Amino acid sequence: MDKQSDDINQLDNIISIKNTRLEHDMETLKEQIKTNLEAASSSYDKNRKYVPEYIFRNERKEL
Repeated sequence: MDKQSDDINQLDNIISIKNTRLEHDMETLKEQIKTNLEAASSSYDKNRKYVPEYIFRNERKEL
């Protein structure tokens, strides 16, 4: 039973480490997404004045 118990504890430790890594990766991805959305929003607002309004409404109009 000791060998089985040691194996179970070792697996629990591995799972715990992997979960911690996944949580860290998720937080990193959330920060990257937030940064990208802020940059896209800023770029959108800055460039919007140079592009005709109908492009932003997803409508097709003949020029």
